[in-house]
Amino acid sequence: MAKKKAREDQYRVFFFHLHKCAGTSFVELYKQAGWKMAPGHRYGNPPAFSMMRCDTVSEAAAIESIGDAEFFTTEWQVQPWMFEIPSLKIGIFREPWDRYVSNFRFDKTYWSGPITYAKYISEYRDVWNYTKFNYYTRLFSGQPCMSCGGVEPPDLARAIENIRKLDAVMIVGDTESYKVVDHTGVDSSMLGTYNQTEGHHRESDVAYFKEEFTKRAKYDYIIWQEVLRLKHTPA
Repeated sequence: MAKKKAREDQYRVFFFHLHKCAGTSFVELYKQAGWKMAPGHRYGNPPAFSMMRCDTVSEAAAIESIGDAEFFTTEWQVQPWMFEIPSLKIGIFREPWDRYVSNFRFDKTYWSGPITYAKYISEYRDVWNYTKFNYYTRLFSGQPCMSCGGVEPPDLARAIENIRKLDAVMIVGDTESYKVVDHTGVDSSMLGTYNQTEGHHRESDVAYFKEEFTKRAKYDYIIWQEVLRLKHTPA
């Protein structure tokens, strides 16, 4: 177990939990290190933040629900006022195609039964933002987690603006980018290297699916290039 160090506001960690981007492993790292989690949710979502799965809550109610937590997360929405909360704001990103395939495999196993890539690309993706193309763009531009509209250049610009407000950008599998964790007194080596999805691409229609995905997720690939540029360990 990593030893906790004395923390001021800048070491109150606010984690932007992106689906299938090693987020659960990151949360568990801080739980095992003894950090006080936001109440009522195993992944550290404050109560009002959890409501954002299906609704938008007021800034005042959301901030009040954080309480005295040392570690808290947002999983369903990103709103401008979140970046004003005194904290170390961290996001972990993953190559968009790998993230999407991982999400498919997880939901196929645990939620959706015998769905195929063809169904995922046409029907299934219309449910939650994390199943859609351009997930990063939708989330960081402030769209609700069940938004039905498309994404446009202003959404991309707003998403990049918000991502640039993060104090630390980490990349799945890039252990150098994990070192921001060391600044909070938690051992970054405990995150490991995390498994990528190269071995998962065995379905017969995967070549078509990847080509189609890459074309339609063009905004998220612009964001991906931006986060590769931004990854750093803050002073």
